Amino acid sequence: MQVKTLNAKQLSNFKALGQDYNVHFLENILEAAEINEPFFLLGKGTNVLLVTPQHDIIVSTKLLDKITFLGGTLVQTEAGVSLPELINQAKRKNLGGLEFTFPVPASVGGAIYQNFGAYAQEIGTYVKEVTTYSQITKEIVKHKINNQQDFFSYRDSYFKQNKLVILKALFSLTEMEPENIENKLSEVSSKRLALYPMSNTLGSIFKNGETYSTGKILDELGMKGFAYKHSQVCTNHANVIIATKQSRCLELLELITILKKTAKTKKNIELYEEIFIY
Repeated sequence: MQVKTLNAKQLSNFKALGQDYNVHFLENILEAAEINEPFFLLGKGTNVLLVTPQHDIIVSTKLLDKITFLGGTLVQTEAGVSLPELINQAKRKNLGGLEFTFPVPASVGGAIYQNFGAYAQEIGTYVKEVTTYSQITKEIVKHKINNQQDFFSYRDSYFKQNKLVILKALFSLTEMEPENIENKLSEVSSKRLALYPMSNTLGSIFKNGETYSTGKILDELGMKGFAYKHSQVCTNHANVIIATKQSRCLELLELITILKKTAKTKKNIELYEEIFIY
């Protein structure tokens, strides 16, 4: 297990300056059970804003990056594998299905934990087995996904609800021609990049409501393009915040708070973060 001291700028996709943190990088899945104290889990930082001083152990799965093709449509991946890397390697095996996530640089573990969804698709649909570690029972357990609804819901999962550490997953992908996969990747990438960049952002900040799009609500409130200190709401998507080289983590949290207060004051709508704030 590697231990490094890194700034928040190196740990979150916002790339904003913040606190320094000591991070334990797992090099194999069994090392999770070697940590005797409660810890905060960090993947590739594509969905987390680090603000407060470190108050517990921080563990990263970034180095758990093995991908194994088991034949047919089955692919086993460790939690630190990035979705673009999985998609590209699967394409070489004529396997697709995860194109809807492209080119978001999220980790497999984080995507499953949140049940990453876009364009009427969710990653949980393709998951057949998840290996987790429980900080409560200190056990590593394999969960077979026979019924998707028992494990996944909108932006949520059984693993998130029970605060389980995802170490490894088994996917059942779809047989597809590489040309068709490439066409889908190009289509999805064009749509996503037309709305917001993939760097210096965490994507959607807030969850959508059951009856409304949060981006639309914030747009109606005039928040699209709203600037605060060195950061601003995306000019094309009001539920996305973009940081700059001068941004600091604390001001990003302040901007998030402003958006929440504006929605509550002017529309009496309570916004709930989709991202994690440490």
